[in-house]
This record gives sequence, C-alpha cells and structure tokens, in this order.
Amino acid sequence: MEQITITAKIQIVATETDKVLLDETMSVYRNACNYVSDYVFHTHDLKQFSLNKVLYSTLREKFG
Repeated sequence: MEQITITAKIQIVATETDKVLLDETMSVYRNACNYVSDYVFHTHDLKQFSLNKVLYSTLREKFG
C-alpha cells in the first residue's frame, strides 16, 4: 500500500496576551533544554532513562 504525506501550512492568529504567554512558555522551555544540554555536555550521559531519573525532579522544580 502506498503511503501519502499531506503537509498543511497554517497561520495562527493570537491575541497580544496569548503572544506574551507563548513567548514566556518558549523561554522557559529553552532554558530547561539548555539546562539538560549542559548536564549532558558535562556527564556525556545520553541514556533517556538515566537522564529522566537524574533530571526530572530538578526540571520540575526549576522550570515547572
């Protein structure tokens, strides 16, 4: 059976309040990713289970 992929380009119209909230959310997400990246850089640990065990609680506390 042939597989077909359909791509849709959409535009989201957001209020100014939504834009601010989205910007704040993405900023926290970026900071959390940088935190994990720094940990991986220093420990060379790339195992998902290990990273989750070590970082999950800290990420929840620091970044919500």
